[in-house]
Formats: sequence, structure tokens, C-alpha cells
Amino acid sequence: MNAVFAKGRRLGVIYNPRAGSSGKGGTLDAILRVLTGTGAHVQHWPARNASQVRELTERCLAQRVDCVIGMGGDGTLNAIGSRLVDTGVPFAALPGGTFNYFVRNLGIPNEALAAMHALLDSKVMGVSVGAVNDQVFLNNASFGMYRRVIEERERHKSRFGRNRAVALVSGVVTALRSHPVYEVELQTGAHAHRVLSPMVFFGCNRLQMAALSPRLAQCAEREALAVLALLPMTRLDIVRVGARALTGTLDASDRVHTLCADEFVVHRAGHTVRCAIDGEVRKFLLPLRVRLRRQALQVLVPRADGAPGMEDAIMGPGSSLPR
Repeated sequence: MNAVFAKGRRLGVIYNPRAGSSGKGGTLDAILRVLTGTGAHVQHWPARNASQVRELTERCLAQRVDCVIGMGGDGTLNAIGSRLVDTGVPFAALPGGTFNYFVRNLGIPNEALAAMHALLDSKVMGVSVGAVNDQVFLNNASFGMYRRVIEERERHKSRFGRNRAVALVSGVVTALRSHPVYEVELQTGAHAHRVLSPMVFFGCNRLQMAALSPRLAQCAEREALAVLALLPMTRLDIVRVGARALTGTLDASDRVHTLCADEFVVHRAGHTVRCAIDGEVRKFLLPLRVRLRRQALQVLVPRADGAPGMEDAIMGPGSSLPR
């Protein structure tokens, strides 16, 4: 069993009761029984929005907990993980959302109670995260069309239910609407890439990038940021690009521009831009500095002895484990 769950250790559990199925069917109670059964001192709090999640994470740090356990969707996990960056406090992430990209990328089971059992026999690893200016993202950040898809998806899920079918239909309907085209300059080192684009997307999650294209997955595997910029498209182009996104063949599309680098500086017309950060929309001042923060977050991952490629998927080639 991981030492963070040993007798007398202090654990803080933060969960979103509205995300996915995190609080349904006695799952939370079962998880708390597992934790108290280790002899650890457990405190737990519900949090219904990102502001409450951040406040509770601050409370955990003030109380010097040995581990913060978060259960919810990627937005909830972002609010916890972004505060734990560079603190050295381990983060145990449990699934409770629709897609759970961050959890799945760590090799953690996609069901909360099974994930908790798996993390009892775990190790601590450093993982890399992205950052837009000073705001951390665990999976992705974007502006333009995808940001609008996120906003509409949340509205539709609140009305019709939080499940993959609603998310998919909402995304298709929103994507097929007309979208403004941005004049964007992506600066990488001494090189500037000027594009007209309805959407620019940055990613650092290997699993999510692999679902889109091999080229983007290679960026994440090399411990670099992947960037995807759509070129102006007709509705038919959107359908074609969407089909390629679903089949992981975006590389073959002539309406997609991809780049890979440690850092990007984004210039565009205007003074501010609204970005979706792991599913939460925020306003940022321009220019945007988007970068990778290597191994800045300590997370628990199942030991998974013999699981092929797991450490490369999490750490990236050439990374080392903390002692």
C-alpha cells in the first residue's frame, strides 16, 4: 500500500456531487470506507463549482494534508491540480466526469471505486502540465470554435443530462454553426506561423492527442505541446474534419495545421480572448504565452507492474521518477 494511505496520515477528499456519477449509488460512501479502513485521518467536502474547489484545496494545504484526493470531471480535477503544482503534495485523481481524460491518461480505472482501490497500491510520479499565461491545464486549452462547443455543451448537459450522447450531439450542432475567423500569429522561438483560423487548440494529454492524430500524440510523447489550428472551413469541411477527428486521422486533412513546441506565444487582433481551460471558460489578456511545465504536478498512479508503455505515456521519454 502507498505510504500516503498509512495509519495516521492526513487525507483531504474534495468531490463534485454534480459531476457524472461521483456521488451516486453510494460510491462516495464506499470510497470513504476504503480510506478510513487504512487508518488514515480523512476529511471530505463537497464542492459545486471551481471557486469552492480552489478554496477547499487551499484548506487542505493549510492543514498540511499528506495527499489531496479529488473526484469529479476534468474541470474539478484542474481546479485541484493547478493549485498543487510545484507544492510536492501528491494528488490522487478519481473519475467523476464524462470523458475523464486526465484520469485515463494516468492508467487509472474509469470508475471511481475501482480507481480508489487501484491507487491504494500506487506510486508517486511527476507529470507535465500546460499553462496559458499562469493558468494551468491538465489536458487542453483552446479558443474559438471549440470554446463555443464547450459552452454550449455545458448548457445542453444541464438541460438534457450529463452523458456522452448529449455531449456528442451538442458538439455537432454547435460546430456546424458559423464561427468567426481569427487572425493569429503563433510564435515558436524565432519562427512565426501566421494563420486565419476559427479555432486554435493546445494539448498535453497523450491519450487525447492520440485519439486525434499520430502527429499530435508524438508531441505529447516527446514532452512537448501539441497545437492544432483549423483553417477556414465550409460546413462540409467541418463534417469531413469531424469525421477525421473521430477516426484519429486529422493528419490527412488539408484544413488542419499542426505544430509541436515547448512554448507558443499567440498574437491576434484585440486585447482579450476567451479560452476554454479543461472545459472551463476564462478570459485572458493578450498576448497568450502557452507553455509546458515539465513534471510540475505529483500524482498517484497504479503500480501496474508489467503494463507496457505506462511510464512513457505519463512521463514522456527520458523522464525520471522522483525518489
